Amino acid sequence: MISILGTILCVLLGTQSISARTITLPKPTGSHTGALTSAISWKKITNITQIQSVLQNADAETLVVFDVDYVIIAPKDLLGRPKAKSVRQPIFQEYKDQYGKKRVQEIWINYMIQGERELVEPEVKNIIDNLKADQISTIALTAIGTQPVGPVQDPIKQRLQDLNQQGISFNFVKASKAKQWAHDSGFYQGIIFSGKQDKGEALQYYIEHIHTTKIKQVVFVDDDERNVESVIKMCEELGLECHGFHYVAEVFEKDPPLNPELARLQIKTLDQQKIWMPDEKAKKTSAKKD
Repeated sequence: MISILGTILCVLLGTQSISARTITLPKPTGSHTGALTSAISWKKITNITQIQSVLQNADAETLVVFDVDYVIIAPKDLLGRPKAKSVRQPIFQEYKDQYGKKRVQEIWINYMIQGERELVEPEVKNIIDNLKADQISTIALTAIGTQPVGPVQDPIKQRLQDLNQQGISFNFVKASKAKQWAHDSGFYQGIIFSGKQDKGEALQYYIEHIHTTKIKQVVFVDDDERNVESVIKMCEELGLECHGFHYVAEVFEKDPPLNPELARLQIKTLDQQKIWMPDEKAKKTSAKKD
């Protein structure tokens, strides 16, 4: 199990590997499972529309699950985007060494609260809207927990706001039941908050205790391959067909490089003044100093 604060440090200081594989399913078990039809698939994709070939076969017994950060939405300013990792990691490591990890976590959380977000790809909203129009069960699964974290007193409200600002909503009839359970986990308005649980564990709880119809297959999209592996493992145990997509959006590769001095100015301002300075303002402030 990984706490949300641990996840924050992984984003700021950690590294990830990439892999792809095909896994054979065991015998089906569990009251919510359908007939076993094929092996589980795991595929790396770079464009969200690449899941369409699988979604074309979705039906009333399909559950489609989207991760939120870096799949549906992402920070608009460069500091929090994947390509900037090589610049931000050394800076945050310096802060961690000098002030401790709690201060680094607080800086990042304040950035995520104040920083503007945008859709990773505009097409993701169309895909979600079409799934709902076709009455395909569609939910989100975020690593954020339900309990206060630093300055975030209501993570559920914050997450809903992040998505609603981009016109994204998962609040539909089949997924409207709200519930909280142990491990800082819960479900509200179509979003699972995994908290201290692995995403596979949280999704399993949702399938067994909240979802109201039989599930035959799961389609899961996440930018972290560890989460894809966790969900695939859960589907193996329940005997569900699963199409896991490790989504590494190519749009991020088009980002310009992050200027280290601008990043230091933004982080310093956020640390000392608790105010996030967007990219354009940081450029103007830096130019005035020069």
